[in-house]
Amino acid sequence: MGLNHFLNWEDMTGYAEMKGLPAPALSAAASGAMLLLGGVAVITRVFVVLGAGALAAFLLASAVVMHDFWTVETRSSARPR
Repeated sequence: MGLNHFLNWEDMTGYAEMKGLPAPALSAAASGAMLLLGGVAVITRVFVVLGAGALAAFLLASAVVMHDFWTVETRSSARPR
């Protein structure tokens, strides 16, 4: 997943820009690095606590900032009954 941030750089920076992040390229690079380095740390059991902390920080930040479904306007007819 972290490698995907770098392999699909334009898509990731475009999505970050669409979400209104102040520095989309820096945000995509930082989140990709957190995922990649955090995953490697956990898998190799080197700096496990730091790696797990990086993954947890990414998960919390991305859940609130990038996946803010509660701010999306919906049509009244599209709501479940």
